[in-house]
Amino acid sequence: MLRGVNKQIIEINDTDNRFFEKAILYVRPDCLSLEETKLHGYAGEYLKNISAEKIPSAAKKKCSNKRLKKRALLLLGAAVIAAVVFALIKTVAA
Repeated sequence: MLRGVNKQIIEINDTDNRFFEKAILYVRPDCLSLEETKLHGYAGEYLKNISAEKIPSAAKKKCSNKRLKKRALLLLGAAVIAAVVFALIKTVAA
């Protein structure tokens, strides 16, 4: 979609990137004469050339740390439940 009042922008809603869901690209004033379909094609090519390898490793760690924290909390919860069940079984057996 090409839109804007003072600046023309292309908004890409599906980036095919695991880090970013949307991209907004500002079209240079000297390129506004190009067809909208060509601009979209160039925008798609540009986004495809951006790979996960170019993203700083700190950003990769931040994204994966959230998943690891969630897994750790789930495992901790499961361990607490297992300990309670074990304590109940031990109490009933005694």
